[in-house]
Amino acid sequence: IKWDYLADENRKALNTVYSKLLTLRKVPDYLPTFVTSNITYDLGSNFKKLQVNSGALKITVVGNFGVAAETGNITFQNSGTWYNYLQGGTRNATGLSESITLQPGEYYVYLDRDPTAMLNALPLKLLSFSGVRLSNNIALKWATVNEVNVHYYELQRSMDGVNFSKINNTAAINKQSQQPFYYSYNDKDLTAINAGTKIYYRLKMVDNDGAFSYSSVALINPLISKTNILLYPNPVIGSQVYVSFDNAITTPTSISVTDITGRVYAKYTVSRSDYNNGFLPINVNTYSNGAYLIKIESKAATTLKQFIISR
Repeated sequence: IKWDYLADENRKALNTVYSKLLTLRKVPDYLPTFVTSNITYDLGSNFKKLQVNSGALKITVVGNFGVAAETGNITFQNSGTWYNYLQGGTRNATGLSESITLQPGEYYVYLDRDPTAMLNALPLKLLSFSGVRLSNNIALKWATVNEVNVHYYELQRSMDGVNFSKINNTAAINKQSQQPFYYSYNDKDLTAINAGTKIYYRLKMVDNDGAFSYSSVALINPLISKTNILLYPNPVIGSQVYVSFDNAITTPTSISVTDITGRVYAKYTVSRSDYNNGFLPINVNTYSNGAYLIKIESKAATTLKQFIISR
């Protein structure tokens, strides 16, 4: 805008009108109104009228483009309260033909709903996004407020921090509130559970109109083990799988066996005296064919190993 443009009161008033109309246009929930072809108008006289019809928002515009007072008839799209968007105030419409007298240059933009809440709505705020490695999954959670026009959250994972891929979509509650909304997702993919490197997660927050933004990245550290574990035979074709440690167990160690869904089949607490010639046998005679996980936890380290039963 030219530096002295707004010094002219008429130009300033026109700028204010355009600004308000553009602000209304930018409300995502009202977008259908501004792209619809359901428009009627009568521009044949000095008393001009235009109506836009949409389930999102109905608009009626009337104006006097003459140099003398003009009276015209208008039928609002529905009865009830209509809101004077530019000047403020309301008008009670009957839904039938009504007579309106306008002075030269007088015009009104009426809306069938109060836009105040939408115009004053605060944008989505992501309060937190975090993850933690658990025994059989990586638990991710996030919290938000002011969910206006939010469609869904796409959870993404990356093994290198650069290339992300979708692992889950979660529908948004999509309500404006200062009270937090809480979400969670458990990533049980074996690639993530057994990862020996860092894992990266992020949220893609998608609006109803397709616009989106990303959260900061949640970093999950790899499993760290000071003890190398060997399982054999693997695949298991008999009734037992043997666990071998390359370092002696010096503290009580928890060993659990689960399937890939997290169902626990067995749990032991072992010490050095439980070894049988350096090997710890685990009975899997009653297990069905499929993939299983052995988790070994001590104060020093946590290790997760997969084995297959294929008889």
